[in-house]
Amino acid sequence: MHNDASGLVTAVARVMSLKEELGQLLVPLSPNTRQRLEKKCLIDTHPLQLFAVLSDANTTVAVRQLAGVLLAKQIPSYWSVAAVSEKLKLQSSLLVALDSVNCEGAVLRSLVDCTACLANCLAVDGVAWQDLFLWMRSIAAETKSANDCVGSVSSLASGYLQNSLQSPAQSIRKRRAFLYLLDRLLESAPWRDLLEPHVMEISELLCRMATLAQRLGKGDRLLQGDELSCSQHALESLGSLASVVRGEDDARIFHHQIVAQVLLNPEIIQSELCEAALEALARAAAADELLIADASFYNPQIASEDLCPAVQLALSASVTQRGQRRALALRLLYSIADSHSRLLCTSRSGQLSAEEVLRTLLENVAPDEVRLKTFDCDGPFPAEAASSAEWGPEYALLARISKRMPDKLVLPIIYKFACRSLSEADVPMKLAAFAALRAVLVGCMSFVKKQLQRIARLVLRALMDSHLHPVTFALIADLCGLVPAETRCGSCRLAERLLPPLLQQLQMLQLRDAVFLQALGALEAACPRSGMGKARGLFPSAARSQSGIIAIIWTGQKLEELLQFSRETSPDTWDGIARRLCALLTALVQRQAPAKRTDKSLKALGSKIAIVLHRMVTMNVSCESRSMALEASGAWIKISAEMSLKCQELQDLFTVSLHAAEVGLASSESPVTPDAALRFVV
Repeated sequence: MHNDASGLVTAVARVMSLKEELGQLLVPLSPNTRQRLEKKCLIDTHPLQLFAVLSDANTTVAVRQLAGVLLAKQIPSYWSVAAVSEKLKLQSSLLVALDSVNCEGAVLRSLVDCTACLANCLAVDGVAWQDLFLWMRSIAAETKSANDCVGSVSSLASGYLQNSLQSPAQSIRKRRAFLYLLDRLLESAPWRDLLEPHVMEISELLCRMATLAQRLGKGDRLLQGDELSCSQHALESLGSLASVVRGEDDARIFHHQIVAQVLLNPEIIQSELCEAALEALARAAAADELLIADASFYNPQIASEDLCPAVQLALSASVTQRGQRRALALRLLYSIADSHSRLLCTSRSGQLSAEEVLRTLLENVAPDEVRLKTFDCDGPFPAEAASSAEWGPEYALLARISKRMPDKLVLPIIYKFACRSLSEADVPMKLAAFAALRAVLVGCMSFVKKQLQRIARLVLRALMDSHLHPVTFALIADLCGLVPAETRCGSCRLAERLLPPLLQQLQMLQLRDAVFLQALGALEAACPRSGMGKARGLFPSAARSQSGIIAIIWTGQKLEELLQFSRETSPDTWDGIARRLCALLTALVQRQAPAKRTDKSLKALGSKIAIVLHRMVTMNVSCESRSMALEASGAWIKISAEMSLKCQELQDLFTVSLHAAEVGLASSESPVTPDAALRFVV
């Protein structure tokens, strides 16, 4: 008896000490002290002691949460060596804590995480935790009782609260614990197999939780925030549960009882549970398209001329809603497109058509999103956007559709819409049209190559509109990145068709302009450093315009402009632009055909560009910028020698560049890289 009391006192003292040690880990400590405490708490502490801290209501929330995190880390390694009695004690203790939860938020999640870790250890060993199943069924019984009480009276106060044996807060906490636990169990492959026979039973429980919130919402101000949050979680868990459904027959049952009657129920869609329903539908669509398909999907001979209800709901919500609900509707469409894009098509006269979905996105959703963004940025469209996915989920959806559907169903509709938008005065409509064209460019590349001349002509028409520059510059860069610059485009090559009008627009741009980086990217893509033989040159025909020389002049001007306001911008931005301009200048000079190297305009640039490059090579800038300037100097000195140019500026450039190259080859701490120095000498 004395030994038992002594052991109890020792255990209590150890728990009190553990609380203090966990509390110390939450404040700044020296590395050695923190490492010692972490080892002591994580390795030298028994899991039951950590559980005692986790379940102690008198301990602070942060300490209890930390104890739960450490316990969850311990369980997998502890389970393989623990005695059977200790395992059973930890199992029963966790279930008792779940059934009498007196914690909220992070502590409740930590408790559930520990329970899920232990359940997964059992499942890996092939053992089903029967007591956990019984606890889950007890939640189902309590929820059914709450539904029956609420359904019998109009007032919550005279029904469920009076008849329940526990407080409403306690009931909500238990349901939240169940939902958190279910989410964790569905992440485990062994538990998905164990839950498969119970899918409809769990689905019924989740529907009751969602229905409880819906029916409470009909009362006068009876629906509290916690109850609504719990019911929204239940609806989302219905979508996660779809990953457990197996077989076509089970998919039909799930569709009829869950998707059609609950998730697509107008009363839920028109309530505060709409967002949760959309999220659940998106998860179900990502799991298996059969779960949201209507009867026509199973019998193609009677394919409907209308879209399935889930797609109709998503399209309607994407048009009528904004913000989070619109994003969730687009995510639902994305999941459907990724899982089975056939559901986005209608069958009319025996032919598939995606026009209804595409026209809705192009004419209603995308332009409206552009209008919303005008309030958040200086221009009519975010010029800093670097990809279609960053412009919004509607363009990510279009990109996914273009990859999942045949080109002939997608690109003609978008192309016609872009052509039509140019004749309209609605700027958001035009921006949305060309952003959509850019989004589908990769997915429809085979069709783009066949219609390259038409696409190029359309892009050049858009280039004349300054409002479209943020999109058009990026579109040109993408087009030239996907289609080689030397590809035939009508009577000439793609680069020869795009460069003259592109350079005409670039003349009006300054470094401070918001679209300058996009414009520079377009010019870089149209003047690639590789991919075209030097013998052919970038501009092989003497009959062509002076595009190459104009590009060299423009690049030299921008380098000079960059030197003038180098102190007004951040070093990283300045270096990035300097590197790109020097690399572009090198490529342009090296690509000049021999016939063009006697051009008077090019000769007139001799001293001017030599001065700019001289300053770049000798400036106190990054090694990468000076290295690129050294390579540009080598290319310019070489072409100047071929043109028999002689001036003091060129001689000075040669002197400083040769010295920089010599230092770069001789020293590892040189301001230029050895590779750049070697390329200069060559």
